[in-house]
Amino acid sequence: MRNFALLLLVLLLSLAVLVSCGDKSPSEDTPDDKECVHEYADQPIEAMIKDTATCLSPAVYYKSCKLCGAKGTETFTYGEHSDHLYVDKVDVDYLVSYATCAAPDTFYKSCAFCGIAGEETFTDGETREHTKAAVANAETFAEYKNCDHGHLYYFSCSKCGALLESTFESGNRRSHEDDNGDYMCDYEDCGKPMKNDWDDPSVENMTDKHEFGKN
Repeated sequence: MRNFALLLLVLLLSLAVLVSCGDKSPSEDTPDDKECVHEYADQPIEAMIKDTATCLSPAVYYKSCKLCGAKGTETFTYGEHSDHLYVDKVDVDYLVSYATCAAPDTFYKSCAFCGIAGEETFTDGETREHTKAAVANAETFAEYKNCDHGHLYYFSCSKCGALLESTFESGNRRSHEDDNGDYMCDYEDCGKPMKNDWDDPSVENMTDKHEFGKN
């Protein structure tokens, strides 16, 4: 009887222990929920990027914990430098040529990170005024001479050669012709009344008279 009671006591104690262990919350003293003793290491993980790579430096990463993945405060670099990033920066250090009548100021593109000049160029600002020049040649010819003016030529730019809208006269004017003796210029593009060299009285009162043969 005494042995039976002892056995029953042992069974009851064992049951109490089992019930107690079954009720314990999984979060209590489990290894996953214990405070991590971080072990930070150089792990090039995309989520840990601090600065992307440039021509001056490879990508910069935050160190992260090998055990739980937590981000640290220390950084490390990893990988290769990137190519230059050329941008349009208006600066006299990158000036190729000053503005002309043909193009604005021209600059080399430069790297946004290291400042080195590239080979490509860009323009900025306004063009300058043309430099007006009077050059009479086949390229600038505008109109043949007549009784009112000599040959006409367009003004051109001495810098770029562009033809301007205005014209200038060069050479002698064409002489009037009056083969039929009516004191009117025979040329169709003229037809103006004329006066001969000996002041013929018949044309004395004509308006807009030309000195025949003297222009």
